[in-house]
Amino acid sequence: MLLLLLATSAFLQLTEGVDITQEWTKYYSATGAEVLLRSMVPYDHDESYFVCGYGAGSFVDNSTQVGMIDAILAKLDASGNLLWSHQFGTTDDDYAESVAVRHNRIYVVGNTRGVMPGQENAGWADGFIKAFDISGNEAWTIQFGSNQDDYPRVVKTSHVGHVVVAGYTYGGLYSRVTAGAGDMFVVMYASNGNRIWRAQRGSSGNEFAWAMDLDTSQDVYIAGDTTGNLDGQTLVGSEDMFLMKFRGNDGTWLWTITKGGTASDRGRALWVSSQIFLLVDTKSTLYGSEVSNSTWDVALIKYDLDGNEISGAQVGSASEIYGYDLKPGFAGGWFAAARLNPTSESVPTHFAVLKFDESLAHEYTFSAGCTDGTSLGWVVEPHWNYPLMAAGYTNCALAPGSDGPTDGNYDMFLTKFVPGSPTTSTTTAAGDSSTSTGDGTTVSSDNTDGSQAPGNATSTLPDGISTDSSISAFAGGVVLFLLASQV
Repeated sequence: MLLLLLATSAFLQLTEGVDITQEWTKYYSATGAEVLLRSMVPYDHDESYFVCGYGAGSFVDNSTQVGMIDAILAKLDASGNLLWSHQFGTTDDDYAESVAVRHNRIYVVGNTRGVMPGQENAGWADGFIKAFDISGNEAWTIQFGSNQDDYPRVVKTSHVGHVVVAGYTYGGLYSRVTAGAGDMFVVMYASNGNRIWRAQRGSSGNEFAWAMDLDTSQDVYIAGDTTGNLDGQTLVGSEDMFLMKFRGNDGTWLWTITKGGTASDRGRALWVSSQIFLLVDTKSTLYGSEVSNSTWDVALIKYDLDGNEISGAQVGSASEIYGYDLKPGFAGGWFAAARLNPTSESVPTHFAVLKFDESLAHEYTFSAGCTDGTSLGWVVEPHWNYPLMAAGYTNCALAPGSDGPTDGNYDMFLTKFVPGSPTTSTTTAAGDSSTSTGDGTTVSSDNTDGSQAPGNATSTLPDGISTDSSISAFAGGVVLFLLASQV
């Protein structure tokens, strides 16, 4: 029996089939302006988190605004409390895209349209990498670029402390010659900022690198999408995903594989251990028949370290799903951070966490959002003692008891999930909840004093939310608990 909550002002949690529940959500804002989270990494020494992003205005702890848009680095403790932040940049626009930590050194990469202190501008939008000590003090900065636009998108560190940056460029980076419109690039630096090697590859089309990881031999794997015949591979759709491997000690290109259907396919998140796990956004039917109405689905694909495909699975619905991050669960399986776009323009975007088991089968999707705002999940981070963190940005409250943004601007958010599937529980605010069962019966709850609360809501689900799921709502928002689907 499908159970639906039809309410506007109560929070109902229906977690059948879902083994996580929200414990709290924290928000981090800029004064009178938007701030967007782009990356998060755990720091296991004190169970804290480093996050980066960008925004206009002064960040929450009274940082001083430097330019039009500033890059932001912040440290949060395990309870989501802000410990410190560093707002930096030029007098122009500066964007922090990714953060990594290794050997008590923090690395942030992004791009700038200005000139960092002590640096020179090479073109239009330059890339930068900044190193900080563990307390947030700047150690060194490198601004780099071609005579065109350059966009670093991800930074990772090796077990020996080397720093690897990947992204895409529209010019010839570090004296390389561009192959087409936009090429992917990867650069390895020593921990002191000295460049060790660099590589740039492309076709006559565009190659955008979005994800990267390293194996235990320091070999580098990069995923993205291409619109050309890349490295001898024939383009199948309008965009095909690509996966590349480079030798870690000298940057030698080893191989490239591509995969695509008749539409668009993009490699968005990557995890490498003894095998390669790649999260793909797809409008094609890569596996089975999950794709619906040519909307975006996510696919999870497993390869060996030589690029041979082992297995894959695809998850989709009538709503669009865009994946952004992929991490292994400590108890097994995989978590992905995503956003859920309902097909109806009247239903805003929600942030989502997807769970896959060891065989790549989709177990469930947790989604949270608001009826009058937009929320994007950018990062998911499992922890060894099970708490699961998810982060992104939103312009509305995502959970009961959390204030959330009130000025319409985007704030960073951090949500903590804990294990557990409690029985159905309702907390009633001003107003009541109405629960409609599959047989058409409607049950309404009254206020605790026995009086009927005003504002009954007995409407059907908003257009664009179409799932075989339980759904719950709270004041000003909606939380979806999507049950397992077969893949």
